[in-house]
Amino acid sequence: MKAINLPFYKIKLRDVSRELFYEHGWKMPQGLLDGNNRDPLNYSLREWQQAKRQGEDPKALQSMFHNCWAVSDNRSSFEQALQHYGLHLAKGDRRGYVAIDYRGEVYSLSRWLKVKTKALQERLGPAEVLPGTHEIKARIAERMTDRLKTYIQENQICLKKQIQPFIQKKRSLQHQHQNERSQLQQKQENRWQQESLERSQKLPKGFKGIWFRITGKYSKIREHNERETENCRVRDKGEMQSLIDQQLTHRQRLQQQIQPVIEDHKQKVHELRKEIAKYVEMGGTPPKSPHETFTPRQKHRDIDYTPEL
Repeated sequence: MKAINLPFYKIKLRDVSRELFYEHGWKMPQGLLDGNNRDPLNYSLREWQQAKRQGEDPKALQSMFHNCWAVSDNRSSFEQALQHYGLHLAKGDRRGYVAIDYRGEVYSLSRWLKVKTKALQERLGPAEVLPGTHEIKARIAERMTDRLKTYIQENQICLKKQIQPFIQKKRSLQHQHQNERSQLQQKQENRWQQESLERSQKLPKGFKGIWFRITGKYSKIREHNERETENCRVRDKGEMQSLIDQQLTHRQRLQQQIQPVIEDHKQKVHELRKEIAKYVEMGGTPPKSPHETFTPRQKHRDIDYTPEL
């Protein structure tokens, strides 16, 4: 084996990607057209996984951090902006500056803000003067009463119950589409085997086959079979693509119904975070939840914020 050096391969792949957009006439994203116009709210896989573990929307989380950073010009104002969302500024164990929410989850500011550590130092000052993560977590634990924990849990369950019917409808449609594609694929495989058998039977065997080879009829039949095979392949591919396009149309219609509910869910989660921050900071007692009983939480995936099909 030989190792080949690939210098600047990512830049070259970016250029290839641009050429593909130009070649096919696709609408090019602004960030690909000009790196300075890239979306500041883009997040990496690690950030998406961290947000999903907490049941949060990664784009909303990143927008929250960017808003706090934009409205502050020093450490004091940045801390106040974070506390408005229930976050606390601290010195990380491995990274210099982190934010900790009411659950004790640690967020790296350099990663979520997409800024260098040097820029954080210039605005926030030295990280050594900040309290450590263990100190902040202990402070949050002191203020997190059993009443407040119950209030948070019940509200989160209530929000998930409101959106659960739409999630079930989405899953039901996914299963239906999978079954339709599987049935069509099985139908095409059976038909392909039958048609292949019929084409093979058109080719004569024995002395008749030898005679057809001598007269040239054998090659004509074989060429005809090859054309039929290619036509059948194009037909099957077109049928599958037609089904996929039809399913995408159904999925987009459902997404148009789900999207307003998801946006409302995000807004309620955002308001709940601010409300919890107020109770934690002010030491107030949360109101009694109007929901007295809740069904046990079933094992299911939370809302999927990944790009839709």
